[in-house]
Amino acid sequence: MNDSSDAEEDFRFAVTDKDAKAAAAALTKIEALMQKTESYWTAKKANDGVALTKDARALASEAAAAAAKGSLADAGAGFEKMTAKCNACHELHLEKR
Repeated sequence: MNDSSDAEEDFRFAVTDKDAKAAAAALTKIEALMQKTESYWTAKKANDGVALTKDARALASEAAAAAAKGSLADAGAGFEKMTAKCNACHELHLEKR
C-alpha cells in the first residue's frame, strides 16, 4: 500500500500545482494498483474487499479521465470518493495491514 500512498500524495501535489497531466498519471497509477489489489482479494475469496477495490478502481479511472480533460475539480471529487472506498476496505481488513 505504500505505492498507493505515494501516488495519492503525487495526486495531491499535482492538484496544488494545477498540473492536470501529473494528476491523471497519479490516478492511473492508483487504478493499476487497485487492479492488483482486486486480484489479491479475489485470491483470498474476500468478496467485500473485491467489491470495494472494484469500486475504488472505477472511481480512480473516472477521476483520471476528468484530470486528463483538465477538470481538476471533478478529479478531486472522484479522488475523495475513491479514498473513502480505500479507507472502508482498510477498516474491514485492519488485521491484514
